[in-house]
Amino acid sequence: MSHWRRLLVIGVLTLIVGLIVKFPARVAYHWFAPPEIAVAGIEGTVWRGTAQSADIGGFYVGDVEWRFRPFGLFTGRLSYSVSARPQFGTLVTDVALSPGGAITLTAMESNVSLQPFDVLIGVRGMRGTAAVQFDRLKIADGFIAEAEGSVDIRGLVVPQVSREPIGAYRVELSTQETGIVASIVDTDGLVDVAGTLTLTAGRSYSLLAVLAAKPETPQQLRQQIEFLPRADAPGRHELRLEGQL
Repeated sequence: MSHWRRLLVIGVLTLIVGLIVKFPARVAYHWFAPPEIAVAGIEGTVWRGTAQSADIGGFYVGDVEWRFRPFGLFTGRLSYSVSARPQFGTLVTDVALSPGGAITLTAMESNVSLQPFDVLIGVRGMRGTAAVQFDRLKIADGFIAEAEGSVDIRGLVVPQVSREPIGAYRVELSTQETGIVASIVDTDGLVDVAGTLTLTAGRSYSLLAVLAAKPETPQQLRQQIEFLPRADAPGRHELRLEGQL
């Protein structure tokens, strides 16, 4: 009997291991995915697979591929290496899923269009492309909870300033007591810009920037800047946007 018991135990363990190794990603998604993640066209297992598209807290991507990172279990989270294609761009990152539903992205590199982010940032009609590098980006309850990284923007269009591209700018993001704070400066812009964007946990945003024309600033753009309120120095004007997301 002991021989048959050993065979039975081995058989049961083999079945369990087989189920775990081949556990369908589609089933895992329906059982465990937080409400901030919507995925379609899932194929493969929880360890390695693909999906046609995904919406993560309002950020849409397609052609998703993932590979499980077992060492993430030591931190109490499910961790994956992920690649995907955002709208007009690419994305490579490590993703960790916490039991509470928070999504943390690390070692993130992406090239994307700014168009999907205009409402999130609070600048409607914004256009351009961005090279994104984040050491850490955490999304909880469908909103950015932490951010440490940078965004290099090219071909920026801000309709409140001008409907024509106004050049290249850099955004440095960090997590502070007041929320997510982003400093904004021009790197090769047609307008001299120095500003700060703040996103709070209460989903309010505040953008305060000081703009000034450069020698190469087109006349039409100079006129647009002149319509903005004057700042505390000659030739400098203030752009202020506030609201609730």
